[in-house]
Amino acid sequence: MSLKIPIVNVMNWYTENIEEGVRDLVRLLRDNGFNTECSCHHDMYIQCQYVCNGSLFDLHNLIYNYLYERGEKLDYRIEVVMEVKDGHQYCSLNIDFSKVRKPVKRNRKKEENITI
Repeated sequence: MSLKIPIVNVMNWYTENIEEGVRDLVRLLRDNGFNTECSCHHDMYIQCQYVCNGSLFDLHNLIYNYLYERGEKLDYRIEVVMEVKDGHQYCSLNIDFSKVRKPVKRNRKKEENITI
């Protein structure tokens, strides 16, 4: 029994699935090991998968362990931004707890009945 493996013409796949305005960049990224997930010529973006490693992974572990040890919810967002203007890099990192961590609401009646 032999397996029939379909032969896919890669150029046709790019032509049929990737918009012309970002096609060359998507191909460049994919050919160099970046897995693109989606792209749009009209909005001028390409979204890629990212493997968390190095200092970003260390930061994640630091925050995760901090929250875990305190019994807090393990939800947060780390966003890394590298903006390039006139060839100069401006890098920043944002850690957002606001959308995922809610403050604990206290029950006033129970607190009023507590005596110390």
